[in-house]
Amino acid sequence: MQLYWNYIGCDQSQQAAIAEACQSRQAELEAKVDLIGGDQGSPLVVTVERADAASPAWLMQASYYAPRGHSTVAARADEMLETLDRLVGALSQRIDEQADQPLSVSERRRGLSGFLPFLQSFRREGMSREFIAMLSSLAGSLHRYLGREMWTRRSLGEIPAGQTSPQEIMDSALLKAWERFDQRDDQQPLDAWLVRLMEESLDELAQPTAERSLEERRPAPTTEPHETQTFETVEHVSESETMALARTIAEQPDVDPWNRLDVETKQTRLHAMLRGLSREQRQALMLEALEGFNETEIADLQSRSVEAVVGDLDEAKRSVREMFTEQDYPEVQEQLEQEALARPRRSHRT
Repeated sequence: MQLYWNYIGCDQSQQAAIAEACQSRQAELEAKVDLIGGDQGSPLVVTVERADAASPAWLMQASYYAPRGHSTVAARADEMLETLDRLVGALSQRIDEQADQPLSVSERRRGLSGFLPFLQSFRREGMSREFIAMLSSLAGSLHRYLGREMWTRRSLGEIPAGQTSPQEIMDSALLKAWERFDQRDDQQPLDAWLVRLMEESLDELAQPTAERSLEERRPAPTTEPHETQTFETVEHVSESETMALARTIAEQPDVDPWNRLDVETKQTRLHAMLRGLSREQRQALMLEALEGFNETEIADLQSRSVEAVVGDLDEAKRSVREMFTEQDYPEVQEQLEQEALARPRRSHRT
């Protein structure tokens, strides 16, 4: 857990006392945030305000973001230690609640805006390391999207195989974010802006087909693993993705045929479905189903009309419905069988 402090009306001795008191409680907080997917780089930002003429004299507010939860709490008291105790207690309780009932995607996305003042301060003061460290944690929920998009583009031969890793693409996007933060549209959601930068970094990998060798133009094997442990494996992503995709369909599909398939066949069907969509359809579907974007946000991201996005989502959802309900895919069955046979079998799969 990475702590960030913002002091208002506190002298140096008070700041030192607050930091020392919080340090004694850090182990407790770290154990709590682990419940909602936090790690050592997860940001906890604390604003401390001291007002001598007011009562209570101390106001503390803490914001925390993790892939499965976001907490913002506040506490007031006349004494510094009492205020801190109340703040830690409120934060612990909120995290416990979120561990029992995780936040929805839209709630987590709204929580990102609470960190903008700190990012603005880091950028203004030239603190690139702190800026990128915080933004990297906030972008954690997009790792799944990036890993899937990179895999699909490689399987289609749109980007060369083995040239770079998802983490390197994320690092490139974060560097662009640092360089362009002052030009960012304040009305655009932070994660939508990051998706645009990631897509730009992916596009930079592409080369005109004529400039690539035959070997480079050959689609990458579908069994290609992710190159860094920062990103979930494709297998783990697919199970959660397919359930999320099913929930986007207005009429509830009969998923029994899907549940009877083994993991390898689920994998290949999902890959085949995604490869059959256009890039705009694929992006719109994954952003809506997995990241909680609405049609207006997707249209802004893709620089298209809302009507065009809605049409693409309808077409993409039709493909999802077929994937869940059709027992056979005659037109791609031979390819699916070949890909399934090429996949390494693992004893823990069912």
